[in-house]
Amino acid sequence: RQLLEDGVLGDVHTLIADHGEFFTPDHRIFNADLAGGPMLDLGSYLVALSVFVGGGAPDTIVARGQPVPAGRVNGQTSMLFTHQHGMHSVLNT
Repeated sequence: RQLLEDGVLGDVHTLIADHGEFFTPDHRIFNADLAGGPMLDLGSYLVALSVFVGGGAPDTIVARGQPVPAGRVNGQTSMLFTHQHGMHSVLNT
């Protein structure tokens, strides 16, 4: 945070972030009835980072999910955010 505020990193044009974690098959994240999928538990951190670095909510969002083979939830979500000053965030969880 301090490096961004002090301008040490200069203007940020692209943020690329990935947040993954191993879960056993019986974990809640694979249960659609319990808000499963990566966005709630993992993706929210990436979105928060993008909003912070980008200086606010993105102007446009494109997102796609890939379902797990044996379930009703996404196993992976990829996102592209564009912010008002042109910064892009490429996020994957």
